Amino acid sequence: MPRDRISLQILFEKLPKFSERELNELAANVSHRAPAFTYQLPKDTSVDGEGAAATDKYKTKLAFCNRKLEGQELAQICGHIRLVPDAAEKIDQHGAYIDISIEPNAEKPLEAYQMLSFLACMIATQSGLVIANINGFTSFNAPQVLILFGDEDWFDAIENMPPLFLYSGPVIHEFDDN
Repeated sequence: MPRDRISLQILFEKLPKFSERELNELAANVSHRAPAFTYQLPKDTSVDGEGAAATDKYKTKLAFCNRKLEGQELAQICGHIRLVPDAAEKIDQHGAYIDISIEPNAEKPLEAYQMLSFLACMIATQSGLVIANINGFTSFNAPQVLILFGDEDWFDAIENMPPLFLYSGPVIHEFDDN
């Protein structure tokens, strides 16, 4: 995962098929001020490929990966798992993922993450198991994140989300088995 971009990963049992039209309809249904994304998706999103989602300010890269995360990437997601135990089973079930990444915005640091989070949540509605932030050492059960929004406008909910939620996980230091 590139360190010069901020990214989120959506884990799936297998890559889902979805279209630009489906994402646009979902955005209109969940937010009155959803970002106006234009998409360049692969013809078949259920196999390896690359795509993009852009607004007037941001271009998000999408990498469709028809394999499990392994090694250091998986360790970074699972490193704090005892603090979010409901995500552990979902992480074990995954067989594919979509990595979405965006350039950080130095002037408005949370704005890029909010765009990224909105897009990740929309994609997670397509049977996503976990929304993870490999570089932030955090992950959450995707269906439970979406339930937290309830009937609230998704973009409003994401703007009001504590920064530590998806953007930066906890760091645990153990001393003498404590």
